[in-house]
Amino acid sequence: MRLGQRLELQTIKLDNVRFGSSTGLDGRTLVIDRDELRALILEDSRFESARLEIARPGESVRIVHCLDAIEPRVKIEGPGSVFPGFLGGPETVGRGVTARLEGMSVLSSSRYPQPFEGLLAAREAIVDMSGPTAVYSPMSQVVNLVLALKPQPGLDNEDYDDAVRRAGLRVADRLARVSLGVQPDRVDTFDLSQHDPDLPNVAYFYQLQGQGSMADTYL
Repeated sequence: MRLGQRLELQTIKLDNVRFGSSTGLDGRTLVIDRDELRALILEDSRFESARLEIARPGESVRIVHCLDAIEPRVKIEGPGSVFPGFLGGPETVGRGVTARLEGMSVLSSSRYPQPFEGLLAAREAIVDMSGPTAVYSPMSQVVNLVLALKPQPGLDNEDYDDAVRRAGLRVADRLARVSLGVQPDRVDTFDLSQHDPDLPNVAYFYQLQGQGSMADTYL
């Protein structure tokens, strides 16, 4: 396939997620090697420990200290990484083929190593998997692989925030690789190679604010 300005998004719809002896797909069940992913996370020396748990919709579970939630995706064909700037160079990657696992997220849960003061304190989230408050988070509708992370003593919050984000992205990328060679359930195509001559060639988006580390914003 000529890449051009065409992106194919391949979707594998998961029916279940469970732990097992090796990471892979068993039909439409994602099997996760807990020890493999724990070792992947702990390659980053900024973590003292990592624990992995699974939380499913309808379970009597409350997930606290939620810092990030990532859908597993991987670039199969085309330039760059599906998470540019973190797992690859900072480049545009909207061409080629990307695969995603539908029905789950990688959810990072942790407390920052240093106390916060004032208005810039980090706002941690809570996800209830059942009950009347479950409707407040879309994460209650999918299976969550929860990464319960603990920082090494002495880290500053900004450095640890970077470690948490990268850990979630690395795990999401690893899990999505089980889709390689698997027939997708759905393929969505985004093709920008055909242009309407009546439309302008340039669109301008004016950014008012950018989100930085924790609660910091850049105007």
